[in-house]
Amino acid sequence: MADPKGPEAVRNSFSGLRRFNAFIDEVQLEFGVCFSMKDLEANYSLPRFEARVRELERSPRGSLASLENQVRAGPGWGVLVIVDVLLVIAAISLRGSVPLLSAIGAIACAANAGFLEFYRRGRKYQHRLSDRIRSHEASS
Repeated sequence: MADPKGPEAVRNSFSGLRRFNAFIDEVQLEFGVCFSMKDLEANYSLPRFEARVRELERSPRGSLASLENQVRAGPGWGVLVIVDVLLVIAAISLRGSVPLLSAIGAIACAANAGFLEFYRRGRKYQHRLSDRIRSHEASS
């Protein structure tokens, strides 16, 4: 960031977090590693970050375990279910107003489609990363 407001500045903005996550995704694919949740929450200095990447390169099994934990955790289906339930409750309470009911239906469709696209992209990335780690493991 050009002018960070502290050590956690990257994580305190949507654009900073999006850029950080894209950077992490690129590093993981490039080096055939997968950071654990603990690694992702750490605020490593650049030399420590580099050392951690090297450690993970030497331990493909650890990377595969971290990736499996992320796959098992899933994308957060519970949030989608809660949002859908709230939208159904809103629709039931507004069933007398066709325009508002239509708006709620459109919001529900957009939210579900957006979430499913997020899920699809995540799974595609996880498969690519798994293949990359396994190929890195085979070449080691």
